Amino acid sequence: MIRLWTTTLGLLMAAAVASQANASIMYEVFNPSANFIFFTYDSPQFITTDTVVPGSSLAFNNSVHPATSVDFIISSPLDPGYADVQITIDPSPGVPTVQDKFVLAADLAQFGTYQFATGSFGYPNSFLLVATPEPSSIVLLSVALLGFVGLRRRSFRQPR
Repeated sequence: MIRLWTTTLGLLMAAAVASQANASIMYEVFNPSANFIFFTYDSPQFITTDTVVPGSSLAFNNSVHPATSVDFIISSPLDPGYADVQITIDPSPGVPTVQDKFVLAADLAQFGTYQFATGSFGYPNSFLLVATPEPSSIVLLSVALLGFVGLRRRSFRQPR
């Protein structure tokens, strides 16, 4: 029985490590003061070249002002020295159909949470999150369970 548990946990850990190696990069634009997530995009790698993402390819697209496309422009012609996360949304009264949010180009290629620059739509309350999904949590849980199995096994072997 213990061997079965150990094998199962080992397989779970291997699957988690394999999924971590192929993990996507998550880009999310959000406004914490309004508790509002604009969109989430799962990219297969860091964005280092101009990339256009149709709204249908977003992992999450807000239903209040859904994006029809998101254009990651590495060298913004509107704000030199910055990248532009240009969001095009369905026409809605009082809301611009194109929203430009400026961030350093290097920030698109590294993990972190970044406030959009002055002049960005929604400044100072809009942020960009660059993260990886959480398969590492599965590894942590698997290691903890394996430790408990080891402790349990050790307690059965001790003479009474």
